[in-house]
Amino acid sequence: MPGATTVPVPDFSPNLPVPSRWAEDPLWQQAFRGDPLDLARLAQREGAVGLLEGMEAGGKVGLVALSALPQADDGELALGRLCTLAEHMRPDRTLPLLQAIRGILAAPERPAERLDGAGRARCGPALEALANRAEPAQARDLAASARAVLNDQRHDHD
Repeated sequence: MPGATTVPVPDFSPNLPVPSRWAEDPLWQQAFRGDPLDLARLAQREGAVGLLEGMEAGGKVGLVALSALPQADDGELALGRLCTLAEHMRPDRTLPLLQAIRGILAAPERPAERLDGAGRARCGPALEALANRAEPAQARDLAASARAVLNDQRHDHD
C-alpha cells in the first residue's frame, strides 16, 4: 500500500521484564497487584499522559496502565491512541484495549468540556470494525457496547 504508515503496537505479554522506571516505583508496584484503590491512586498521580507512557512500555506495565486509564480524570485524552492501536492489533489481542476504551467512555462525565473530541471521533469507525472482528466474543461485545455508549453521548450533545 503506497503511503501506508505502520503504527507501533506495544507487546502486552505479561511476562516481559518490567523496566526499572516502573519496577522501582512503589505505587506502580502496588498497582501491579490489580487492587482497584491502587489503580485509582495511580490514575490520579499519573494522569492520561503518564499512563499512556506506561501503556507504550507494554507487558505488565502496559496492562496495569490500561486498567488504570478509565479512572484518570483526563482519561479521554487516551481515546484516540487506544482506538488507533486497537484497529492495528491482531483481533485476538484487543481485549485489554477495549476494556480501557469502554471504561473511559462509560466513566461518569466530569463537569468540564471535552478534552479530545477528535480522539472520540476516531473511535467510532474503529469500534464499529472491532465489533465485527475482535476475538474472543467478549471483545466484540465490549466494542459494540463502547460504540453504543459513544453514540448515546453524541446524541446527548446534539
